[in-house]
Amino acid sequence: MKFNRTALSMALGGAVLPLGIAAANDSAPFPKPLSTTGKISDSSPLVGTSTVSPQHPVLVASKTKQPTYHNASYAAQDAGHGETIMMDDSIQSSSSSCSDGCSSGGCSSGGCSSGGCDSYCATESCRSFGGRGLGVERYLKCNSGCSLGWFETDALLWWAPNVKTPPLVASGLRGQQATAVLLGGPETTLGGEMLPGIRANFGFWLDDCQSIGAGGRVFGIFYPETFDRYESNGESTLGVPFFNATLGTPDVYNVALDTITTGADSGAIRVESETDFLSADAYGKFLLARSGTARADFIGGYTFARLDDTLEVFTTSTDGITNGTPNGTVTSTLDSFATRNIFHGGHLGFTSDINRGRWTFSTLSKVSIGNMNQQVSVFGVNTSTPPNQQTGTTQGGGLLARNSNSGVQERDVFTFLPEAGAKLRYNLNSRWKFNVGYTFLFLPDVAMAGSLIDPVLDLNNPQVVDVPRPFFEHDCYYLHGLDLGLSFCF
Repeated sequence: MKFNRTALSMALGGAVLPLGIAAANDSAPFPKPLSTTGKISDSSPLVGTSTVSPQHPVLVASKTKQPTYHNASYAAQDAGHGETIMMDDSIQSSSSSCSDGCSSGGCSSGGCSSGGCDSYCATESCRSFGGRGLGVERYLKCNSGCSLGWFETDALLWWAPNVKTPPLVASGLRGQQATAVLLGGPETTLGGEMLPGIRANFGFWLDDCQSIGAGGRVFGIFYPETFDRYESNGESTLGVPFFNATLGTPDVYNVALDTITTGADSGAIRVESETDFLSADAYGKFLLARSGTARADFIGGYTFARLDDTLEVFTTSTDGITNGTPNGTVTSTLDSFATRNIFHGGHLGFTSDINRGRWTFSTLSKVSIGNMNQQVSVFGVNTSTPPNQQTGTTQGGGLLARNSNSGVQERDVFTFLPEAGAKLRYNLNSRWKFNVGYTFLFLPDVAMAGSLIDPVLDLNNPQVVDVPRPFFEHDCYYLHGLDLGLSFCF
């Protein structure tokens, strides 16, 4: 359909002139029309003879009272800021997703917050000019739907590397040596299960244009203690493998063994492990760059992280072999290895958001630099309970944790913790979003419980001070996996 541009301009001029006169006494004056000469006319506007169509205005902000016009057909002065908005006809209204105006919900329904409109689309006093929502008195405020702050929570479905240990449980055929490793070692590592957790991220904008913000984040992996239990009544051999320092050959501490001729011992081995991770940080957020559909921010602040790891080995053996030990005597051992890693430091990084319709793609990359305090604790006990008695005799030193390697050690190391993540968000409405993402967190220098175990033993000389050795190894640890959650802005 074609329009007579001259007639349309005359009609618009006739409609705007009385509104401009009526608004002269208003605290927020209506924009004044321009003449064909490009000057603001206070008395006799010549809108009717304008050759530039006012149907498709564009905003141009100027810092002076007398702006320089570039083929402008309309100008407005913002009483609240004392600055001038200029509009020309270079934009096609058909490209705007808010062409239905703010009053009909084009902006309030999430069109602007999802990137469909430019950053000048305001949530308050929204007036439609040529299909583009404009709150004249708030056009300098860069609204994105979250005027005060944000809150986000995620369910974490993460994984971690398997626990490294020497062989802990082995089995064999009846009456034979236990040579088949059931748990531990490079082939049958502990762990591998999914680690559930939760994360919360919240913050506030400190200015109207959302260029400076402050927030905090807390997340953790709280993995329940896992149990691996093996038992035998003597029909198969069951024991803990080790390297015999006296003989210089591999050996096994048997908890279940059938001698075929002189009786059988029965017993069980239980291995328990637990890993917990907690992190919290406080950060400032500073705008680096922004367009109508994207923004990039610099973040910096403080990071706390804590990684606890525990590994315990229990053995129980009931004597049934004819020897110097009374039949029915129960011998048990406990070996406990625990580590605690506590990090304090500062972090620097970047975030970004790219909007396309109802979808938002967000990224995070940051690195924390600081001190990692590592503490390790090793202890062991053994108990011998005679038959038909409720209590036995307990002594210090277990099977893998003996006098030579028991105790507490501590050290500090300077390290860094890199983190990267990406999220895809879907705008359910102007405030709520559904998130799905991926996170990778790396801890390059920590102490882990499995690395504290020395498999070199001398069981024939319990008081030997050389073995097992007190290991204090440097390990790498990482967490990665899926994030599922919701975001809310207010």
